[in-house]
Amino acid sequence: MLGLDPTPRSVNEEILGRLAIWQHLKSEWDVGIAPSRLRQVGLYGGAQGVWVDKARTRALTPDDHGIAVAILHNGVSYDDDLTPDGVLYHYPSTERPVSRDEGEIRAMKWAMVLKVPIFVIIKKGDLRQVELGWVDDFDDPAKLFAVSFGDEPRGAIRLEESSEPFKLTAPRLRRSASTWIRVGQRDFAFNVMRRYGPACAGCGIGVSQVLDAAHLRPKTRNGSDDSRNGLPLCALHHRALDSRLWVIEPDSTDFVAVRRDISLSDLRLTFSSLDHLPALPHREALLDVWHYAGAS
Repeated sequence: MLGLDPTPRSVNEEILGRLAIWQHLKSEWDVGIAPSRLRQVGLYGGAQGVWVDKARTRALTPDDHGIAVAILHNGVSYDDDLTPDGVLYHYPSTERPVSRDEGEIRAMKWAMVLKVPIFVIIKKGDLRQVELGWVDDFDDPAKLFAVSFGDEPRGAIRLEESSEPFKLTAPRLRRSASTWIRVGQRDFAFNVMRRYGPACAGCGIGVSQVLDAAHLRPKTRNGSDDSRNGLPLCALHHRALDSRLWVIEPDSTDFVAVRRDISLSDLRLTFSSLDHLPALPHREALLDVWHYAGAS
C-alpha cells in the first residue's frame, strides 16, 4: 500500500519516500484530493496547522522533535501570504501547551536543516490542493517560515545590504489568465518583516493577521521587490498610504498629511516619523511616494 515508511532508517530514506509519494499522487493533487486520501498515505493526521508525525520521524532528529511532514493553509487566514511560488507560514500560536507549538516550530526547522520536503495542503472547498514545499528560511522575531514550491529547495533568502545599489523599479508583472502573478512577493514580504520588524510602521500594531508588506512604489507602477522599497503596515495605514492620505518626508522621515481635511490623528497614526524603526527605506522610494502624492 502506498504510504510513508513507518520506520525510516535515515533522513535520505525519508526524503526519497516523500518524493515518491509526490510523483505517484501528483496527478490527483492537480485536480484536488480528498482529506481522507491524505490521511490514508500518512501526509496528514489532525486539524493542526503543522503535521509532524513525531512517533515516526523523531529518531531522525537529535532532539526527538521529528521532521514536519505537512502544513495546512486554510485559504482564508493570511491569504496574501500564499503566492504561486511559495508561502509565508506563520509560527503556530495556539492555546495548547507551549511545548506543542515549540515542538512544531522545531520540526519545521529540522525540515529546513535536513533539506527534507514537506507537503503544503491548501483548502479548496471540500478538496485539497497539495504542493511540494521546502522550508528555505525562518525569522524568529517575525515568527515566519519561508516555504517555496518546486522540485528542490531554493535556499536561504538573502537580505539586501544597505550599501548595495538600490533599484526602485523592476520588469512588469507577468499576467495569468485572470490575475497578476506577483513573482517574488514571498521573498519581499519575508525581508520587509526581517528588516523593519513585524509591526506597523505607522501605529506599532504587531498583530500578524492585519500586517502587510507594503510596496512604497507599488507593483502596478513597476515597483521593485527590494525590501528597501517597502514597509510593514497594518491594513488601515497601507490603504491610507496607497490612497495618498499620508506620506513620509524623504529626508526627515516625518509623517505628513496630504489633505487638509484629514489629519494624522484622524488616520490613527501613533508615530510621527520612522525614527523608531531599526532600519529605513531607501530615500529614492520615499521620494517617489512624496512626488507621486503631490506633497510639498
